[in-house]
Amino acid sequence: MDLKYQKDAVQDAKQILEEYGGVFIADVVGLGKTFTGTLLARELDGRTLVVAPPGLLDRNNPGSWPNAFGDFGVRQGEFESIGKLDSIIANGLDRFKNVIIDESHAFRNEETQRYEKLAQICKGKRVVLVSATPLNNTPKDIVAQIKLFQDGHKSTLPNPAVRDLDAYFSQLQRKLDKVDRKKNSKEYIRIVQENAEDIRKNVLNYLMVRRTRTVIEKYYKSDLKIQGLKFPKIADPKPELNIKIADLFAGIGGIRLGFERAASKIDGLNMSCVFSSEWDKFAQQTYEANFGEIPFGDITKIEPASIPDLNILCGGFPCQPFSIAGISKKRSLNKPVGFDDKAQGNLFFNIAEIIRTKQPEAFFLENVKNLENHDKGNTFRVIKQMLTDDLGYSFSHKVINAKYLVPQNRERVYMVGFRDPEIKFDFPEIPNLQPKLGKILVKKYDPKYVLSDHLWQYLQDYAEKHRLKGNGFGFGLANIDGCSRTLSARYYKDGSEILISRGGGKNPRRLTPRECARLQGFPDRIFGDKTNFKIPVSDTQAYKQFGNSVSVPVIERIAGSLLKQVIDTGIINQS
Repeated sequence: MDLKYQKDAVQDAKQILEEYGGVFIADVVGLGKTFTGTLLARELDGRTLVVAPPGLLDRNNPGSWPNAFGDFGVRQGEFESIGKLDSIIANGLDRFKNVIIDESHAFRNEETQRYEKLAQICKGKRVVLVSATPLNNTPKDIVAQIKLFQDGHKSTLPNPAVRDLDAYFSQLQRKLDKVDRKKNSKEYIRIVQENAEDIRKNVLNYLMVRRTRTVIEKYYKSDLKIQGLKFPKIADPKPELNIKIADLFAGIGGIRLGFERAASKIDGLNMSCVFSSEWDKFAQQTYEANFGEIPFGDITKIEPASIPDLNILCGGFPCQPFSIAGISKKRSLNKPVGFDDKAQGNLFFNIAEIIRTKQPEAFFLENVKNLENHDKGNTFRVIKQMLTDDLGYSFSHKVINAKYLVPQNRERVYMVGFRDPEIKFDFPEIPNLQPKLGKILVKKYDPKYVLSDHLWQYLQDYAEKHRLKGNGFGFGLANIDGCSRTLSARYYKDGSEILISRGGGKNPRRLTPRECARLQGFPDRIFGDKTNFKIPVSDTQAYKQFGNSVSVPVIERIAGSLLKQVIDTGIINQS
C-alpha cells in the first residue's frame, strides 16, 4: 500500500537524523515503527546495526526486524539482542554507520553499565530510537536517551533554552520530585502534563517523528480516502505507569515470567526488568535464550548502589539451606545449615542490603515451605525482623500450594512487603482449576526416558526396604488424573519422585524436560502461548533448573495482586 503520510514520516525522520544525529520514531499509525525504521535504513548509506528485544529478532515473527529488512530489500543490516551489548562491542563497531535501538526506553537509566555500553556503541553513529512516546517517560529518562546522540551540555538544538540539556531536564525533574504523588495526585499529574508540554515544545518537536491518528485525519484526509482507510473509534488512552523490577537469584526467570504475564494484563502498565542476577552458568544460558540478556553473576560481588533504581525487588533466595532434604543432607555431611551456612544461608543478607540501599517500594520473596520451621522458627523470625524492624517494611506471608493451578503438589512460602509499613498485602485467593497430569504429557518420547531394568529393580527394592522399616521413602508412580509429587532438583538422578506408568508390566519412564517445564507452568503452545519456553541445556541441567524453579502461574496470581495494589495505593510515581 502506497501512502503519502508513510513516505513523509520516513523523509522527516531522515532530515532530523542528518541535522541532529538522532531521531525518535514513535507511534507511527498505519505502518508500524519497525517498518518505518526499516524504510529509513533503506534511505541511509552505510551499514546499520539493529539492537532489539529477542522477540523482535525472531525470524518466525513476520513483523521482526530481519524479516522487515528482507521484505524491503535492505541488505546492509545486522541484528543483535539488547542483552548482548558486550558481544557487539567485542566484534567491533567501525563497520556501522547507523544504529537503530528498538524499545530504547529500556536504556533510560544513565547510571547502569548497560547504558554506558550502549553509549559506546552509539558514539559517532547516526542513532534511531524506536520507542513508545517519549513523553511517557520522566524528564531524566528522556534526556538519557537524547544523550545517546547529543552532547548533554552543548546540544545542537536551535532553541537556546535547551542548549544545556542536562540543566534543562534537571530543573523539570526537580519540579516533579518535589510533589508526593500519593499525597497530592492532582498536583503531580498537573506537573507531569506541564513538563510534557514543555518538553514537546522545546525539545521533541525537533527530534521526534510521530504520526498520530489525529494528525493523519487532519492533514492526510485525501490519502485515507483514496486508500479507503478508516480508523476505528477508540477510547482515550489511560496514563501509563512505569514499574521497574529486579530479578535476584533469578534461576531461569520463573518469577520474572510471572510478573511479566501479570503486567501484560493491566492496562496502562509498562513493567520492565532493570537488573537480573544468577550465578549458575547453565541457568544463565537458559535465561539468555528466553530473555535476551545474561544475568549478572555472583550477587555478593556487586555493589548494591550500582544496581539501577527499582520499584519492586523480586527474589527466590537459595532453597537448600532451609529445605528438609537440604538440612538432612548437609547435617549428614556435618555441614552448617541456615544462617550458619556462610556460602548460602547468609545470601539473604545480600537481599536485605540491596533493599536498604535501593529502597524499592515493595519486595516479593519466595522460598521453601520449611523456611517457617527451620531452626525452630528462628531463621524465619530473623528474616521477618530484619525486613520489618531493621528496614521498616511491612511484611505479609502465606504458604500456597501450586496444585490448584498446575498438576504438582508444590508448597512454597511467599513473602511480600511495602516500604510504607501501613500497607498490608492481601494475598489472592487461588482458584482450583483441577489440573490433571495427563494433560501435560507428550504423546511421543525418546526411549532414553524409560527406566532401565537395573534402575527400576533398584527403586522397587529400595522402596520395599523402607516399607518394612515403616518409612515412607520410595518411588512415586504418578496419577495422571491428579497431581504429581513435588519436582525437585535431584530429579536428574533417577526421576523416582515422579514416574509415569507405561502399563502392561512395562518399566515406567521419567518426565521429559519439556514436561517438567509444563509441570511448572512455563510458556508452552499447549497452554495457548505463542512459543514454547526455550530449553538450550542438557537434560541433566534442565531437570535441575525446573526442579529449582517456581510455579509460574502462582507467581502470576500473586504478582497480579501486588501490581494492582501498587497502582491502587499510588506509591509509585506515574509518568
